Amino acid sequence: MRFARAPAFQSARLEFLAIIGGLSIWAIYHGTDLLVIVFASLMFEEAAALQISSFIHNQLRFFTDVGATLLLAFGFLRLLSRVAELHADLSRSETELREEIGSRDRAEEELLATAKAQREDSRSKSEFLVTISHELRTPLNGILGLASLLSNTGLADDQRRLLTTLEQSAKAMLNRVSDVLDLAKLESGQRDLRTVSFNPAELATNVEALYLPFANEKELEVSAQADGAADRNVIGDQALARQALNNIVSNAIKYTPAGKVEIQTRLTPCDAERLWLEFEVVDTGVGVDPGIAERISQSDAKVNQGEVGLGLAISWHIAQLMDGHLLLEPLDGGTRACLRLQVQREPEVAEIVGEEV
Repeated sequence: MRFARAPAFQSARLEFLAIIGGLSIWAIYHGTDLLVIVFASLMFEEAAALQISSFIHNQLRFFTDVGATLLLAFGFLRLLSRVAELHADLSRSETELREEIGSRDRAEEELLATAKAQREDSRSKSEFLVTISHELRTPLNGILGLASLLSNTGLADDQRRLLTTLEQSAKAMLNRVSDVLDLAKLESGQRDLRTVSFNPAELATNVEALYLPFANEKELEVSAQADGAADRNVIGDQALARQALNNIVSNAIKYTPAGKVEIQTRLTPCDAERLWLEFEVVDTGVGVDPGIAERISQSDAKVNQGEVGLGLAISWHIAQLMDGHLLLEPLDGGTRACLRLQVQREPEVAEIVGEEV
């Protein structure tokens, strides 16, 4: 956008010279006239003095007035023209500024409307997912209940195996529905933090025990270790921390055909009242796709389950909710996942944690 420049008179040198010239001519004329009046009678005879005075008043006065008037008229008219140009430039600039402000206001209104529409779409989607999840959970629970009743009847071995498969499939579907419901709540901001006192090292050990049977089926080695500072209570959302770690360990076991999965738990200081709870899961599996790793590791990105999978999407949203982050790093023969969550110190152990960390 072009603005009128304030120093519009910088190039008006000629106009100012003309005005100064016109004023100078008049000043010289009247100065000369004054000298003649005072000194002519003293320096010349009376007739010569009258002749000189007549020349100045009748002939020189005419040319002086004409020359001075022309110069002054030229200078002032040019200055008035420049003032008019400056006023026109200022008017155009004001109009352009008003148009630009109006354009920005309209753009801001459009952005706000778009953001509002996106929030409404997200809320509608989340509400739809919540409704569908509840609708699916009811018949799935019914299937599991009937399967439990059937298991107590006299079934042949083939029938019992089929029933076991049915129960496992229904439980897997129920877990997926629960995950979808959790993700919908996290995305829509309907899940609040529920802080309790818990032990991070014990949490990791419980997760290890939960997935140990699945690891044994694949002949994988699973281990959970914690540093000294992590083996004490902190205050935070234990359920969300467990769910996020569960999803990461589940993915690690799922995509590790052979080798091991290691869980490392650490606590590091954040400030006087808060700590960083870090879960590091390292596997020897096929390795995460670099694009997915980069997408998840961007703290300002919006991660959805279509890009990274349901489990990792939930873990990412949990990390965001707990003021942390989730990092994935492809390794040479595996993947390193680092889940970092913010928790509160327990007052009675705050000093001990600071010393040991």
